[in-house]
Amino acid sequence: MGAVSLWVNDLDLMIKFYRDAVGLDLISEQNGTAILGYQNNPIVVLEHKPAMKHGSDTNAPNTKRNRSLVRPK
Repeated sequence: MGAVSLWVNDLDLMIKFYRDAVGLDLISEQNGTAILGYQNNPIVVLEHKPAMKHGSDTNAPNTKRNRSLVRPK
């Protein structure tokens, strides 16, 4: 299984999250792409996409499993 690739609006913030909160190492960062992993093994590839929009609360599926993620109206 390879690394997970994610498009992100704020590359610096996501690097900080995966490095500081999750505990991954920043392996490489260049040309709007950051690779994070453990012991030089890539786990997450973050690709900067400034046009990405944050999803609204109404975009989250309202299932029993993730109902806590949807704010009441």
